[in-house]
Amino acid sequence: MMGKWVLVTEPVPHLRLETGHPFLLLFSTRHGLDFLRRYSVSGFCYLKQVHGSRIIKVNEEFCPSGDVEADGILIAEREVFAGIRVADCYPVFIGDPVRKKAVLLHAGWRGLKADIIGAGLDLLLKAGSDARDLIAAVGPGISAQVYEVGIDVGTLFPGFVRRKNGKLFLDLREFIRVELLKRGIAEENLVFAPYCTYRDDRLFHSRRREGKNTGYMWAIMGLV
Repeated sequence: MMGKWVLVTEPVPHLRLETGHPFLLLFSTRHGLDFLRRYSVSGFCYLKQVHGSRIIKVNEEFCPSGDVEADGILIAEREVFAGIRVADCYPVFIGDPVRKKAVLLHAGWRGLKADIIGAGLDLLLKAGSDARDLIAAVGPGISAQVYEVGIDVGTLFPGFVRRKNGKLFLDLREFIRVELLKRGIAEENLVFAPYCTYRDDRLFHSRRREGKNTGYMWAIMGLV
């Protein structure tokens, strides 16, 4: 059984995934990263994100600091922390608590159409994971109620777009859910954070709401 996302208020507001599995998964808010000291996280690996499907493995010897182009990170060592940056796109965590490895993915519409979820799952399965053992947690992103897209993007996601007052609205959250389920992750092993980055403006930045000068949030994972 999967855990749940919890809003922690000290020392600054942030989200933590509460689960009995050997992973630490955190999500920052617009209030910054001061909370990391609570978890003894002094630093983390991160990428130059390009909205693609490339995933890299990090460890103590190879821990990039924004100088490697990719949109997903694989960890398989304890006390190695890694993060991705988002401001409407969804952070998708897929972990194997049995074999103690996990991926963290940056999932916007471009990455999803490039099959970043499939790429992440393929890495885990090729490394010996069984889909029946996998757990998945999806952090906050922009909700279908407010994610207006043009017809060029909408036609890429048949069945996940609704029309209202002549406008198209894309449900990336549901697309992610369907992708994870059809690739073998059990419904009971999947949890979504109950927030929208666009509408929950007291907690989160949103590129769609704030424009190109928006701040960002970080999803950070580690094996502990």
